[in-house]
Amino acid sequence: EVAHVINYEMPSSIDLYTHRIGRTGRAGKKGLSTSFLTLVDTDIFFDLKQMLVQSNSPVPPELARHEASKFKPGSVPGRPPRRNSTVHADG
Repeated sequence: EVAHVINYEMPSSIDLYTHRIGRTGRAGKKGLSTSFLTLVDTDIFFDLKQMLVQSNSPVPPELARHEASKFKPGSVPGRPPRRNSTVHADG
């Protein structure tokens, strides 16, 4: 009878994410899932966006626009895996 799952740390795979949020939908009940994402989570952006679209759930605009949500990691030739990328901020 879990009505709301909050992911403070995003799981590393869409399967683990599905397992976690599935706790809200047992026995035909509906629930809510809130997940906090950072740039560390870019490996899951594509799959998460696809899952949200397929389940007719809203896709946050920041996720929909993010470059990492447009291609599955490792599917674009010549592009290194995301997990090894470095993000620099000028300040």
